[in-house]
Amino acid sequence: MREALTAWTLRRRWQRLGLWLVLLMAIGLLWLLTWRILGVLEMRNMQAMHGVLARGLSDLAAERLAAGQPLPEAWLRGNPFQLLRWQPDDYCGSLPPAGQRQSGCWYYAAERGWLAYQARYADRRAPAADGLYLWQLRRLPEKMQTASQRDDGLAFELQSVRNDGFPSPAR
Repeated sequence: MREALTAWTLRRRWQRLGLWLVLLMAIGLLWLLTWRILGVLEMRNMQAMHGVLARGLSDLAAERLAAGQPLPEAWLRGNPFQLLRWQPDDYCGSLPPAGQRQSGCWYYAAERGWLAYQARYADRRAPAADGLYLWQLRRLPEKMQTASQRDDGLAFELQSVRNDGFPSPAR
């Protein structure tokens, strides 16, 4: 009788240990899945903001050209949020050094003319583990501009700084 009780107790302990291990793996898997979903949502939000900025700047350029005002070269170095006269809630001003950045914030680096986004849910296996994405207003090459753009002013677009895909992490 005592041997049966000991065997039953031992089997019950192994079952509990197995249950705890399965529960721990399920919690870890759920956490990883949640992190990945949040990362994808953040990436789509960043792409949407990029699109809104690009469209807003194009609309502003079209308004100026329609009014007969040429687009100044200073636009290439200007803060897109100041040019459009609006800022999203997650705009945090000028780009601070790496250790002082808030995650989930848009920044502007005036010395280089870069628009930056510090990702909150960055994939740490990515080439840029710091999660900083950079864009810059760039002039379109002459061969890509239409005749009216060549005559009236400046044709530009908001491009990734590394120019190897959208969006690109900065190194």
